[in-house]
Amino acid sequence: VQTACDSYEWIDGVTYTESNNTATYTLTNAAGCDSVVTLHLTINHATHMATAVSAVDSYTWTSGDGETYTESGDYFYSHEDANGCEQVDTLHLTIYQSSEYEFAATACESYTWNEQTYTVSGDYVQNFTDIHGADSTVTLHLTINNPVHTAITVVECETYTWTDGNGMTYTASGDYLYTHDDANGCEQVDTLHLTINHATTAVDVQTACDSYEWIDGVTYTESNNTATYTLTNAAGCDSVVTLNLTINHSYNVTDEMTIASSELPYEWNGVTFTEAGTQSVTLQTVNGCDSVVTMTLTVTTEETYTITVNVSDDTPWGTVSGSGNFAYGIVDTLTATPFENYVFAGWSDLNTDNPRLVEVTQDSSFTAFFLPEEIEIPVNDSVMGSVMIEISGPIGINTMVTITAVPEPHYHFVSWSDGNTENPRTVTMLEALDLTAIFAIDQHTITVLSANTAMGTVTPGGTYDYGTEITISADANTNYEFVEWNDGNTDNPRNITVEQDSTFIATFHLIDGVNDIERTDVSIYSYNDQIVVAHAEGFSVEIFDMSGRLVVSESKVSQSVRQYTILAPGIYLVKVGDNMAKKVTIITQ
Repeated sequence: VQTACDSYEWIDGVTYTESNNTATYTLTNAAGCDSVVTLHLTINHATHMATAVSAVDSYTWTSGDGETYTESGDYFYSHEDANGCEQVDTLHLTIYQSSEYEFAATACESYTWNEQTYTVSGDYVQNFTDIHGADSTVTLHLTINNPVHTAITVVECETYTWTDGNGMTYTASGDYLYTHDDANGCEQVDTLHLTINHATTAVDVQTACDSYEWIDGVTYTESNNTATYTLTNAAGCDSVVTLNLTINHSYNVTDEMTIASSELPYEWNGVTFTEAGTQSVTLQTVNGCDSVVTMTLTVTTEETYTITVNVSDDTPWGTVSGSGNFAYGIVDTLTATPFENYVFAGWSDLNTDNPRLVEVTQDSSFTAFFLPEEIEIPVNDSVMGSVMIEISGPIGINTMVTITAVPEPHYHFVSWSDGNTENPRTVTMLEALDLTAIFAIDQHTITVLSANTAMGTVTPGGTYDYGTEITISADANTNYEFVEWNDGNTDNPRNITVEQDSTFIATFHLIDGVNDIERTDVSIYSYNDQIVVAHAEGFSVEIFDMSGRLVVSESKVSQSVRQYTILAPGIYLVKVGDNMAKKVTIITQ
């Protein structure tokens, strides 16, 4: 009987690794006889344990050798088991070390780390546990840079260039932004609050007598509308003032008058002459300036004559002076003064001097004519046209002018108000004042025709004013239908705007088909140069070409098969009976 660990070498020289109770061996006993020995062998196998362990920083193998390990590796523990066999246990150990990390970051305004946002520079610590359970401590060294957002307020005249900003030039007030990176690379937004003030202009209207001293220190003696002076307005910008100056001058007028002694005393501008002599008065002109008038009066006992000065009733646009009773041989002064925007055109005897000196030799009458500075000839309707005027000389009652009536588009000249139809026309300036140009709207003829009155009729045309809306229509006769107008339009009825003389021609054609008859065995076909109609006994047959011309007509067919010879090849329409049914087109060969 034997017990061994793992293996046993017996007397038979065999090494057994498993238990055995059958092996025998023969020896010679003391008596010299065989002695058979049977082996009862028990083999005990040691159990070799292998354990895999993971730990953080260190591990104590309490079920093994009791040692504490701080590094990964394979460790062994040899000892006897319960059967006294040597047992070797193995520890496969992985040690995960705790760690500490640190890093630096720089950000603008804020920084987010692991879903936590920081807005202030500093050191921030966060602890982590990895998948193995090892602690990890991470330190963030954070620098937060905050951009400086600057805002400036500027007031300028006309324009401002933001040289410290985006370099743009602005001409309007407003808030403007400039976005750029600062020295730390952060986005900085600068704001410009800008007010743009503008220069102003003004006109200083002044009226003075003889002279005027203005704000520029200059004394002006004549009217002026070009002088300027620059001031500063309330906004600090230039204010340019333009002078509009009217200088009215004082006048010294000398007048002479000769009267008969019978006319004494003589009243003149508030002064009474009782005898010949010279008197002066100071008056104001219509412009408010002084006017010194001196009168020298001569009194004579000779015979006197009457000078009459009038304004023409046809041109009542001014005043005259010079009327009075004068001694023979005296020189009278005739003066014609036109109203504003009018001119003196001449005297009734065609003399154009103004003032005019007349020697008194008899009673005389003089009439003054005035005309507008710009002659305008009226029209019966300004929408229809206007009148052009060409003047061949200085303004005068006998000056010839050429007048031309110019109609607007779609209108025409009819005549002048005196019935004359010349255009252009030459008349005197005085004659032109009595004329009016008469215009009328253009009229156009609309002609409406039927291409074939046997097929259809149309509404008649007529003469209409330009722009009139009219309606035309085409009415087809029985068995015909309207096709189109000559311009390809197919509207019927058709609306037309009259713009020019126009002709509209309606075309018609025969309604294609074969009559709907009781018999259904009627057939129509072509054969060489013939059109064949079969089984139409008792019915009428008509054959038309494509222009609608009737080429064959038979009132009653008596044959079962009727042949019609067609001379010209083409397309024909065959009608059987009275009622239209379906279209049949025949082409002859």
